[in-house]
Amino acid sequence: MQRFRLNFVRESEGVWRCSTPTTLLLPNGHKIEVAPGTVLTRGTSFMGVELARLLDEANGYDPAPQP
Repeated sequence: MQRFRLNFVRESEGVWRCSTPTTLLLPNGHKIEVAPGTVLTRGTSFMGVELARLLDEANGYDPAPQP
């Protein structure tokens, strides 16, 4: 997750935008590819994973309130 998070820019609380093409390899062997410009929002699943939450946690941000 350390290198993965360098490919995203935090736009606001719980919102991340992919800045460069990136691939995340999950422990179960699945691979998630994210294209530049993709916006990830906390509380929303991307390919079965809440990537915005993972990015918030990896960068030490407090969890965004859930609707």
